[in-house]
Amino acid sequence: METLTNEFKKNPNAEYLNLEFCQITNLSNLLPSIERFRRLKELSLYGNRLTSLPNDLSGLETLESLDISNNIFSNIGDIIQPLKTLPNLRSLTVNLRNKEEEKLIISELPFLETLNAINLTTTTKRNNPTNNRPKPQQQAPTKEYKDGSIFKQEDLESVAVLYDVIRELFKKRNPDLDAKLAEEFDEHVRNIMIDLGEKLKVHRDDIDETTNHLLKAKFALYEICFAKIIEYTSLDDTRVSTILEGIHDCYALLFKEYPMLVNRLVSKTSNTSVKNAPTRGQESDELEKLRKAHEDAKKTWEEEKKELMEQISYLTEENQRCLNVLLRHSKDGQQRLEMANEGTVPDKENESPKGHRRGITQTKTIRTQHITNQNINTPIGTTNLRTLTLGQLHDVVEEIYSSKTKFDEKYFEGKLPRETMEQHMYTFLNQKYGLKNLIVEWATAIINGLRKYAAEDNDVAVFGKILKNECDEEFRFVQAQVKNTITELLKMHLKGKYPLKHATEIKDMLNSKISSSILEEEAIDIVRYMYNKDDAAYIIERLQPNLGYAKGPADTLKRGVKEDPNGEKFRIEYALFQKVILDFQMRSHDLFLRNFLSYFKGVDRENRGILDEENFRELIEILNHAGYDLDADTLLRKLDPHNFDVITFSSCISLFAAEQVSSDSNMSILQKISLESN
Repeated sequence: METLTNEFKKNPNAEYLNLEFCQITNLSNLLPSIERFRRLKELSLYGNRLTSLPNDLSGLETLESLDISNNIFSNIGDIIQPLKTLPNLRSLTVNLRNKEEEKLIISELPFLETLNAINLTTTTKRNNPTNNRPKPQQQAPTKEYKDGSIFKQEDLESVAVLYDVIRELFKKRNPDLDAKLAEEFDEHVRNIMIDLGEKLKVHRDDIDETTNHLLKAKFALYEICFAKIIEYTSLDDTRVSTILEGIHDCYALLFKEYPMLVNRLVSKTSNTSVKNAPTRGQESDELEKLRKAHEDAKKTWEEEKKELMEQISYLTEENQRCLNVLLRHSKDGQQRLEMANEGTVPDKENESPKGHRRGITQTKTIRTQHITNQNINTPIGTTNLRTLTLGQLHDVVEEIYSSKTKFDEKYFEGKLPRETMEQHMYTFLNQKYGLKNLIVEWATAIINGLRKYAAEDNDVAVFGKILKNECDEEFRFVQAQVKNTITELLKMHLKGKYPLKHATEIKDMLNSKISSSILEEEAIDIVRYMYNKDDAAYIIERLQPNLGYAKGPADTLKRGVKEDPNGEKFRIEYALFQKVILDFQMRSHDLFLRNFLSYFKGVDRENRGILDEENFRELIEILNHAGYDLDADTLLRKLDPHNFDVITFSSCISLFAAEQVSSDSNMSILQKISLESN
């Protein structure tokens, strides 16, 4: 984190470190930088998006005070063990939802002296000096006040979600503004929270003033959203921005005048009551009516509160249950599929003819790389929340690919372990949406979309295999290159057929064919140019059921007719033609990786697509028993140079495809493994 680096350069002996509102989601990556402050005593992580703490915080040897309030920990019990590793922790600030959580913290961390601004040593140890587990009578009101008003993390997140939508609008117009917009939002929130904290320190015991300042702070949070949407609309239509600005000013004026009106009404009521003082009997009747009305209102409020609390509790449990089911299914999908398919007979139509296991060899070589052998055909949870179209699924997959590429570059520069595609999907969704229910909704929609469209779309099928850690991530680049090659060969065919046409005309013809259909002869020429005789014959045979005739490229094909009565030439839809070739690439690569995948699964017992050092050494030992002479230490230095104990399936494929079996052989380790028993 750049902030930490700059802070360390300025003051390496700092005793206090402020990391409030930095949108931190994972403290593990920042921990080495924080541990560099050898005299650090106080650390504030207030207002971030932490869901957990690193298991080992013992490197913060001098830390005495820690503020982790207003984060999104799902279970307070999950952070207790990490907090135990802090050797000198004396003061802790954390949001607690009930007395049970308070008691749990005090019981498990008996050496705390201060919890949420309450001095534990004076409130309990004085009364029970033999008890090493102090239990204060009440929790410090860090964010909950006497009238029940609460300033929650969700208040900040609701503003952040709206602001992120506005940022996306600006980003489409000018991507360079995104960093500035993010910085402005952080600064806006930080200033409001600092101002609110100072005012509440003064008026904490005044219920009316506390509520007043809380409402004003919440109103102020949304001001930046108003300002930016007005700024955005002014770029297209100043009339719209003027209307929005007028609406905003009216609402702001109403919000400002309403407290003044309430004060006047209270004052008027007070004066009227003095002027028209009732008799003792009248006063008694009025008081009885007020008392009864108050009791009825209180009873109604208590019932509504109880009902709402039950709903919140149910929804919280349901949300956590859905997230756990989703994670379990996404990780164990492979195991369930193998159990479901046990004893089934392979579809002979989907098998390549004898001799096609060697992958794809071509007159002009397109090298196949490393893919897997399993379709997404196992349902992973059911959801009615969101259904993606094929186009929407493509867009999401491309976003994840793009994000993964950027993350891999950052991880390489930062010497961090590589994530699997499955891990990064959740990282991507967490960064984009932040809220658990949105993460669950989108992850479920993506996985169900993969199940729905994998059979009809090769890009979806490839992403599904990568997501299930059964295909190396680099294979998607191979498929992209195949698509480009098909397009270039079709363009060359048209140039050869129409040598006198201008480049613009050739381009228009090419685009027309890509969006509709191509002639049978064009398809056959492309296939024969790309592949050897046996492979080309197999692919052409697969094309036959999709041939039809039409009067022109844009007309609907009529399939299933062996002869065209009007003498029109046979055609095939370009998308189908491309899919047949991509599917052939994928099946060939399935066969290429089949043996290695079997070895890898044998040691990846948790089906995570990740091996630790022990698992990897076991894999090398198995390969050496099979006749290989591989040095585990040498390979480990290349795969895990920084000793993170994280080795992904894709990393193994990349290394084994590059490493030769021996110095006097041009065959890679992966090639030799693929030839076993073939």
